[in-house]
Amino acid sequence: MLFAYNRIPISYQRLSNAWDRTVEEIRQEEGFSSFLRAIPFATLQRAAIAGPVIIVKISRYRSDAIIVQATGEPLLIPLPRATPSAVAALAAILVETTRNRPEAAECDRILEDLLREIWRIVVDPVVSQLTDVLELKKGSRICWVPTSTLWSLPLHAAGSYLPGEQNLPDLFVSSYAPTMSTLLRAHTGYEPNKNPSGPRWLVVAQPEAEGEPELPYATLDVDVIRHIGTHATVVEGEGCTRDAVLDGLKDTAWVHFACHGTQNLTDPFQSHFSLLTRDAPLTVLEILKNGLPHAELAVLSACYSATGDQSNPDESIHLAGGLMFAGFRSVVGTMWSMDDEDGPKIAK
Repeated sequence: MLFAYNRIPISYQRLSNAWDRTVEEIRQEEGFSSFLRAIPFATLQRAAIAGPVIIVKISRYRSDAIIVQATGEPLLIPLPRATPSAVAALAAILVETTRNRPEAAECDRILEDLLREIWRIVVDPVVSQLTDVLELKKGSRICWVPTSTLWSLPLHAAGSYLPGEQNLPDLFVSSYAPTMSTLLRAHTGYEPNKNPSGPRWLVVAQPEAEGEPELPYATLDVDVIRHIGTHATVVEGEGCTRDAVLDGLKDTAWVHFACHGTQNLTDPFQSHFSLLTRDAPLTVLEILKNGLPHAELAVLSACYSATGDQSNPDESIHLAGGLMFAGFRSVVGTMWSMDDEDGPKIAK
C-alpha cells in the first residue's frame, strides 16, 4: 500500500510534464504563441482602434466601468449606484414593458423613465469621463462590453431626456461586443472590401417554418435588397436549406437573415435559425465549423437577437454574439420584439 501511495505523486508529475511539453509544442505553431496565456494588455488595446471600449462590470462587491483606449492606461470609473439589484430591476421593467406592450403614451413614459435611470446609474459617469477627461469628440464611436444583466439594457439609448439636454445618441455612436477578445478578432487582419460594385450579399428568407408564425414580409426583405443594386445571392422558400446557406456563406461578405431564430440559453452555439421543415435547424456552431473567409456583416431581422437572458445573464448568450464568435466582424440585431412588417424597413 505504501508503494502504491508513493507512486501517485510520480504519476502526477509525469502527466504534468507531458502537459507542459504539449502546450509548448502548440505555442510553437504559427498564431498560437499565446495559447492558454492571458492576452497582454497591449494586445487587447488594439480592440480600441476604432474608439474607446467600455467594459462595465456589475457585482455585489462593487460595480465599475473600465475605459480602454488604443494607447495609454485604462481608466477606472466607480459606479456605486449600479448594484446588481438595481440593474436587475431595470431589466425586469424592460422585459415586462416590451412583452405586454401597454398603450403608446404609457409605454413612452415607462421607457423614458427607464432610459433616464440607466443614464443616471451607469452611462452619465462614463460620458463625463469621455467628454471632460479624454475630450472625445462628438460623434466618435464607442463600444460597450456589458456583463451580467446589463446585456438586457439599451445602454446606447440612455439619456436624461430633458429639454435642452443631450442624450447618449446625440453625443457618440455606440456599438456592443460580447468580449474584448471578440472585438480584437474583428479588427485583426481586416481588409476593406475592394470590389468596386460593393460586397456580395447572401439573403436568407424563410417565411414559413414549421411550428413558427408565418413571416409574409420576409420576401419583401429580399425585394428591398435586390432593388438597391447589390450583388445578392438569395435562398428562400423551398430552396432555403442548410447546405444552401452554408455554401452561400463561403463566398459572401454580408448576410441578411429574414427568418425565425432561437436562442439556446444553456449552449449558445446551439442557437439556431429555422429554415426548411425537412432540415434540422442551422446552428451557430455549424456556421462556425463551416468557415467564414469573407464574413463582415450579418443582419438579423428577428426578435430578441441581441438580448441576454435574465435568468442566465451570460454576456455571450444571444444570436448576435454567437455570430460574432463565429467570425462576423459586425452584427446588427434587436434587443426586443419586432413586427414582421418592420423587416423591410430595417433591410432598407
